[in-house]
Amino acid sequence: MSAYAINKVCWLANQDDGFRQRLAVDPDRTLRRCVPALQEDERIALLEGDIGALVAFGASRYLLASLGRRRLFGLDAHSFRERLRSACASSAAVRDAMYPGLSDH
Repeated sequence: MSAYAINKVCWLANQDDGFRQRLAVDPDRTLRRCVPALQEDERIALLEGDIGALVAFGASRYLLASLGRRRLFGLDAHSFRERLRSACASSAAVRDAMYPGLSDH
């Protein structure tokens, strides 16, 4: 897994109008051309707006939130928060990624 590759997609989606437009028009093709390359499960998680999987892969929640703000991958600000809450409630891997060390106590 490369959290860097996911984070870069999120950063570009927020900062680069051309990249964001390409994501809106043809997200799969755009993600397949990313450098560094996304792994298949990372690409699928992005396409599905699977915030829980992306957090578990190590992606930055702050950068991921830009996907909701920019209304990409079927997300908006509200659905981003709801998917993050749901994933945290149902997945130990997501909780551990969000709150490292908490499960050690």
